[in-house]
Amino acid sequence: MRPLPHLALPLVLLPWPGSTIAAQTQWRQTTAAIPLPASWHASAYDARRQRVVVFGGNDRTLTPVNSLMEWDGTAWAVREVSPPPPARSALAMAYDTARERCVVFGGVDTMISARAETFEWDGTTWTQKAPPQSPLGRFSMAMVYDEARAEMVLFGGVTSSGEVQETWTYDGVTWVQKTTSRRPPVATGHRMVYDRRRQLVVLFGGELAGTSTPSNETWTWDGTDWARLALTGSPPAREQHAMAYDAARDRVIVFGGQGELFMPPFYKDDTWEWDGTEWRARVLNPRPNPRALLAASYDEAREQIVMLSGWSGSVSIPNRDTWLYEPTVPASVTAFGTGCAGTVGLPVLAAEAGSRPWAGSTFALAVSGAGPGAAVLVLGASDSTWRTLSLPLPLASAGAPGCSLLVSLDVVVPIGAGGRVGLTLPATPVLTGGVFFGQAVVADAGANPLGLVFSGGLGATVGSL
Repeated sequence: MRPLPHLALPLVLLPWPGSTIAAQTQWRQTTAAIPLPASWHASAYDARRQRVVVFGGNDRTLTPVNSLMEWDGTAWAVREVSPPPPARSALAMAYDTARERCVVFGGVDTMISARAETFEWDGTTWTQKAPPQSPLGRFSMAMVYDEARAEMVLFGGVTSSGEVQETWTYDGVTWVQKTTSRRPPVATGHRMVYDRRRQLVVLFGGELAGTSTPSNETWTWDGTDWARLALTGSPPAREQHAMAYDAARDRVIVFGGQGELFMPPFYKDDTWEWDGTEWRARVLNPRPNPRALLAASYDEAREQIVMLSGWSGSVSIPNRDTWLYEPTVPASVTAFGTGCAGTVGLPVLAAEAGSRPWAGSTFALAVSGAGPGAAVLVLGASDSTWRTLSLPLPLASAGAPGCSLLVSLDVVVPIGAGGRVGLTLPATPVLTGGVFFGQAVVADAGANPLGLVFSGGLGATVGSL
């Protein structure tokens, strides 16, 4: 892939929203009632039904349950489905995006026995699977769906014989134990997420095998082997924390958990983000109270991390609450207006897959369907006026019938080979909420007397990263 030409977007191009936004992200507590308190539960996001699914966990008396709840972005609903899997806590659950179902494995039951069943929830029915090969029963492991390789990845746990550091994959038919040259040093209490942009499973924290000491190491799984990342400034060591991947912002989020005994604070309430290169702490207020044995899932439809309940060391602190983690201002891109076709086709200006106009990042754009002619990107602060002229401005009198200028002509940026261009947005909080507009102009001598064709427009709101 060719490198993008870059432009550091001038601050004057972006209308200021009027006040500096100090916090770029926020925790927000909802007022939705929670039917059941839970700790040591599992959650996953059902992309087909746009629901966060929560199953199992402990009730207030620390007894495992088999309750099933779903979050629709507004409220929790208990799903009464018969027969459900047996009660369990410290289980693993993840959503298989290819087969469109949640997969549940393991956990510890009311008799303090490690479970070894594999169940699947399709939104209507629970189905117990009978794979020809399966891991031993275990609990306090981690599992995530690897989208690039279309399989579940499970690591660690505690069996009836003790801690294990095995890696297993599940493709919907059978489980396969993987042989690796390296492995994370933890066995329990770790968390894993799938980093969609880098196509890696990311593991953080957990309890070092054979000890009661938590870890602060970050590891990745590429489908073949584990690799430890040499990072500086990692979060303090912890286990039983919440962890989720924010796909819109391309960040791994860690919250809470429990640290070392006799090293206060034992229960944590800090928030950390990993951008693929480094960890950074987020100092946020309000925020959830310190807690561990919790779970979090990224709600793709509403672009929020949903975190439920958890354990703070006492039955008198049930933590029957739901918190959402989100940007204070989301980055957004909206198409508007229509372009005009040339001899090859209609030029289309669009954000590249996964790219958004976040402050402090590069916003990648691409032009397609226009042919090989030279192209520029017109950027403007308005889509309604340019100097004394109203927009859109028809260009028939200029020799381009059917074409219109849709944005104010404030900045012109050359578009590179392959039709790609990157805009570097300053990491300036005051720009958060600022809006700018873009339109591609492509040379096409045979299209009209002006020799130019135009794409439709894009409106971009700068979000808080």
